[in-house]
Parts: sequence; C-alpha cells; structure tokens
Amino acid sequence: MKSRLLLALAAVAVLGASLAGCGTVSKLNPFDKKSANKIKASQGERIPLIALNQKLEVSDALKGQTFFLPDPQAVPAWPQAGGAPGGWIDNLAAGGDFRVAWRKDFGEGSSRKLHLTSTPVAADGKVFVMDAEAHVSALSATSGERVQRGLPEFMSTAANTPEWLPATTTPL
Repeated sequence: MKSRLLLALAAVAVLGASLAGCGTVSKLNPFDKKSANKIKASQGERIPLIALNQKLEVSDALKGQTFFLPDPQAVPAWPQAGGAPGGWIDNLAAGGDFRVAWRKDFGEGSSRKLHLTSTPVAADGKVFVMDAEAHVSALSATSGERVQRGLPEFMSTAANTPEWLPATTTPL
C-alpha cells in the first residue's frame, strides 16, 4: 500500500516537472492571471500554430537553396469541389485586395437532424450552394444576391438540368 502511494506521488512529481518546463503549457495556463499570456483572436485575426515562445526560421540545411514557384493562375470557374476538372491548381492567383467580398445566408444550416455536407462551386458568374435541406441556390458571384433556388429532383439527369445551372456542374 505504501509503495503504491510512493509510486503514484513520484509519477505525479515527474509529470508536473515535465509540464512545468514546457513553454506552451505555461503560456496556456488558465490560472495565470497575467494578461500578457492570454490568447484571444478577434474577427479577422489569426493565432499562430507554432508554440508561442518559438520563432519560425529557415533550416541551416536549406539556407541559400533556390526553389521554383509557378506563375499564378487565374481560375474563372470552380465547377467541382476542390477546383477545376483538370485537378490540382499549383498557384492560384488571388485578387490584389484579398478579402471577404460578401456573406449570405442561403438556407438551412447544420443541426442535430440535418447536416450541411456539400461544398460551394462557382461557374458562369454564379456561386452554387446546397443547404442542409438539399435546396440548391445560385448566388451572384459579385454581390451574393440569390439568382435562383430549387430542389435537386430536377438534376437526376443532365437532360433535366435547368438553364440556370452551368453545363460544367455534375448532376446529382
């Protein structure tokens, strides 16, 4: 009985000593009342993924090495989840003023009974989204205004696809 208690105390002491030496744990300590160690992100602000007391530096083995970055590619349409039908886009060209252009509610979101599982696609100046109740909406890519809304029954075959959906969109 006494040996088990001593073993448990020794394990707690070793664990406590190892955690006390960790810089990340000390920065995230909820009992530390110093405001300098509080991590808070506001709208549009990011929290770094590396430990708070670490600095990202180039490895000595890679210093002076050259690398190739392909020219940025403008992608006028995003007709499939993940991008273009041809596959991977190496270096996507973003706008000079890269920011959120608009936000729009387009239907029912995820809940306990319904789940939002589709990703948006874009083509012909529209963004196509499907809500958790399977309603498909076409939104203007520039303003976010709803252009059209419908249920996916009509998309069972390519022949039944309405004219407001682009030809590059795969029927469900």
